[in-house]
Amino acid sequence: MGSKKEDQEKTKPIEIIEEVLPPPETTTLLVEDAPALKRLLTLNLEIYTATKVVNKYNADDLVEYLKKNKKVDLIICKNMIGKENTILKTYYYVKSNRLKIPIILLGKNPKLHNEVQMIDPGDWKSVIKTSAKLLNVKAQNMIRQELPDYYPIETKTLLILNNAPIDIMKQCDDGTFEILYKAQDKIDKSKLRQIAIEGAHFLYIKKKSRLKFAQNFSNDVQSVLQKEMTDNDRIYATGATFSYSKQLITTSGLTEGAIEMAQTTIGSMLKLTESSKELTKLLEILSESEEGYLYKHSVMIAIIASNVISKMEWGSKSQKESICFMAFFHDITIPDDDLCQIQTNSGLEKAEVSPELKNKVRNHAKDAKELIASYPNVPYGAESFILQHHGTKTGIGFSENPTDPNISPMAIVFKIVEEYVDVCIHPPKGGLKREEYIEHLKKIYKAGQYKKVVEALEQVLIAPPKKEEK
Repeated sequence: MGSKKEDQEKTKPIEIIEEVLPPPETTTLLVEDAPALKRLLTLNLEIYTATKVVNKYNADDLVEYLKKNKKVDLIICKNMIGKENTILKTYYYVKSNRLKIPIILLGKNPKLHNEVQMIDPGDWKSVIKTSAKLLNVKAQNMIRQELPDYYPIETKTLLILNNAPIDIMKQCDDGTFEILYKAQDKIDKSKLRQIAIEGAHFLYIKKKSRLKFAQNFSNDVQSVLQKEMTDNDRIYATGATFSYSKQLITTSGLTEGAIEMAQTTIGSMLKLTESSKELTKLLEILSESEEGYLYKHSVMIAIIASNVISKMEWGSKSQKESICFMAFFHDITIPDDDLCQIQTNSGLEKAEVSPELKNKVRNHAKDAKELIASYPNVPYGAESFILQHHGTKTGIGFSENPTDPNISPMAIVFKIVEEYVDVCIHPPKGGLKREEYIEHLKKIYKAGQYKKVVEALEQVLIAPPKKEEK
């Protein structure tokens, strides 16, 4: 248990000295595949350290860049991308070529103890602070450099907002800038998408306003989700707040701000479950979005499970609210998207991660239940539903008994729907055939609530055949 002083320190905003910048032309390579975290780190690194951030897809992409560009000041790298040992390939290349480039690992890897800086990927403030230190961003030894009058903001970031928080500029073909949106102007999302399609991947703000933009961004997004919007826009905006909520909870726990952001996100997820759009189309939009695995996984569970609950004799609106709450919190204590994809005890044992991370995955259901103990107005029964969502009553590990009769009906709905969603996100070779997968589930879940849930899932996913007219 940390001291009161330590707890206060965790919740402090990053301290920034306006206009104190690093030496000119510093370059940071960022290897991260979760779009929301990548956007967050890129934006804050550029704002708070003035480094040029170059995003790379994986270790091979990074190595190719290093072969052609010797001037790199910092590498920030994820532990694994897919099945690639990204950090190990990166580290061994840098070391074997005697490149004196400091490396920050987003996560942990026991093979690189004392070799790289290891930081929890959810603790983005520490990533920024450590980057500033490694880039020599210190007030006492920094020289001031002139920034351009305008600072770039990724165009798609603005799609989250309904109104411009400050004046937004567009760069013209002749290099001059014109105001696209004045502060508080309504943002035309179709126009903004068209601008991005035409190649304007960045819009601009005045350099003196860049800190104001960063500090107000979260508050603006939070208010946006409480308003009406299209399903496409809601999926995108909810993804932004989902990731930000997770970061707040990971770094500071369930503070008042984290709870408020979580409530807003869960409310937006509930609105997605109530969409009038045809289910297949809604899931297709989600699957094709650029958000990370955990977000897509969680929202797809919420949408499908809500439809399944509608088919159950005990289903109610309050149960749908509970399922959205479960979907948000069920994997919240797992620090990495890749680790969230582990669904079996054997998969956990095979994972090439530290014992500490394995324990986080093994205990995540129990940890999530303990976390929400301090959450106000937890939906009735949600603690036990979350505890049991992998089929165990203790919330430890993954059940080896797929049809344990002691598991609550809500946990059964969640468990079976989660299995289906994972197959949706990672379909087998040749594609996912819903009818065949339902038959597969029927062979496993043959009785009781398990059988009823599979039958309800079949009704949701597969349109019943039309009855012949007599």
